[in-house]
Amino acid sequence: MAEVRFITHKGEEILYVDWSDSNSEEVLSLIKEARALIDARLKGSILTLTNVTNVNLDPDAIRAVQLFTRDNKDYVAAAALVGITEIQKIILEGVAKFSERNFKVFKALDEAKDWLVAQERRLNL
Repeated sequence: MAEVRFITHKGEEILYVDWSDSNSEEVLSLIKEARALIDARLKGSILTLTNVTNVNLDPDAIRAVQLFTRDNKDYVAAAALVGITEIQKIILEGVAKFSERNFKVFKALDEAKDWLVAQERRLNL
């Protein structure tokens, strides 16, 4: 089920953006929800985990993702993705270049969560 919500993993808060099995319309709606949650936080304070398993985006939605990613750059301390296909890797490279952001790609949600928590703890040392 597509959703945006904060989850807790090993005592750290992560913004979980679940776009799995979503179409462009659903992703556009979730971008609005995520933007509101992110804008309410301090800059540099958010860990994000985005699940893009089986997501199917049209060019307009891809552009919206690029803009969303660029606009939340200052708020995100670390970003992880799961569910990336080979074709999506090409799209991700474009999003990363446009937004001047780095993303770490994982095969499993728990692996991504563990990495995000490690990043948060490293940043707070």
